[in-house]
Amino acid sequence: MVQRLANERHRLDELTHGEMTMRASLSLTYEGLAPEDRRLLRLLSMAQAPTLPSWLAGALLDDHRPFPSDLMEPLVDVQMLDVAGVERTGGFRYRFHEIIRVYAREQLAAHHSPEERQEALARMAGGWMHLAQQAHRTVYGGDFTVLHGDAPRWEPPASYTDEVLADPLAWLDAEQASLCGMVQHTADAGLHDLSWDLATSLVTLFEVRGHYDLWEQTHLSALAAVRKAGNLRGTAAVRASLGSLYMSRNQFDTARQTLNSALDVFQALDDPMGEALCRRDMALIARTSGDDTTALDLYRRSLADFDRAGDVVGRAIVLTQSAHIRMRQGDIAAAQGQLDEALDIYEGVGYTGGRARTLRRVGQLLLAQGRSDLAVLTFTEVLELCRDSGDVIGEGHLLRDLGHAFAVMGRPDRARDFFDRAVTAREGVMDFSGGALARLDLARLLDAEPGRSRELLVPAVEVFRERRMGRELAEAERLLATGR
Repeated sequence: MVQRLANERHRLDELTHGEMTMRASLSLTYEGLAPEDRRLLRLLSMAQAPTLPSWLAGALLDDHRPFPSDLMEPLVDVQMLDVAGVERTGGFRYRFHEIIRVYAREQLAAHHSPEERQEALARMAGGWMHLAQQAHRTVYGGDFTVLHGDAPRWEPPASYTDEVLADPLAWLDAEQASLCGMVQHTADAGLHDLSWDLATSLVTLFEVRGHYDLWEQTHLSALAAVRKAGNLRGTAAVRASLGSLYMSRNQFDTARQTLNSALDVFQALDDPMGEALCRRDMALIARTSGDDTTALDLYRRSLADFDRAGDVVGRAIVLTQSAHIRMRQGDIAAAQGQLDEALDIYEGVGYTGGRARTLRRVGQLLLAQGRSDLAVLTFTEVLELCRDSGDVIGEGHLLRDLGHAFAVMGRPDRARDFFDRAVTAREGVMDFSGGALARLDLARLLDAEPGRSRELLVPAVEVFRERRMGRELAEAERLLATGR
């Protein structure tokens, strides 16, 4: 029976008993609906989200009324839809019984041409795209450090948008399954511009939550769609974003190759934003590899690109990242000037995440100046900012920073505590390269405990080897040999 019910196309045919059939029962209810309610039921069956917000009804019917839940209620009254719960906004969420969805899809195929279905899907995806874009704007203070395509948006009621985006990251968290599913759905349907635009916009969530697997899955789906369509700019945008992902995983060789391929296309298209994003990340790879000369040149060119694109947040990010090189070179005044300018930009646009990252560099600058107590206070402040915003990746960085600060202050017990917590935080979000770095930090403090040191280093060596992190691998292997 399970095998016979597995095929959706024939499922209703199997649900019979004598002269009674599920299809006949559903048809009786369906035929009793008003024509517009029947149309909505059919179109709603295209939605693949686990639960449905009310604005989807407006998008599918291209109806801009302020309370689209009124469109859903006739279907609830006859139990063709169930109320699944209430959103933070006070609006209802809805869901199909799976058998009713199968029936509605049968009717969809019978009554709507492929063109009609594609247009309705584009409006539905355009609604998700509009909300995701507004979420990014709310977090970053504008359309900064992101590329967008030309696919049309569909705007849900303004009151819904305003209430949902009062906490944009919470909304992105809650709708994660629906948003990621829409990337795949649009990719499969050939709506490649919407697919890549939505995928890259979701990095707003993936980056701070450490959802690296979702980042990769959505982008590979979108990449297949844009390649098939011959969409050069979309292909470059997805590859640039994948380059950032590989860099976050410390897969620097793969990241460099991916970013170079994207940069070539952006240069051919004369797309300053795309060039800026690629050069910024390539500079970070060079900086992490110890090639400060190349990094500074790439940062200089990236800064010019962001200025050409009019992206002040992009400028602030470059200033913050390149200040770290100035600190290493001992040019404290230059580093301080760049960090001050970046802070002014972030406070001007209201980007809390950027301000936190710059304050982290301020703490590192204080530590380099020997002002350890102030550095600890700054790191602690930024750690609270990260926790308040749910930035789990930032939290892992700050725990390591506090470990380094206490190690410099000659307080190894406190340092060990923070490094231990950093390992837990990074590996808790599947950031194994970040966890391996914290394991290496902790092992450096454990000269008198070779057994514990080995326990830390053995898995770290595997990660360093897999991610081709040569310097870290060499040091971890040296510590292991010393321990033996």
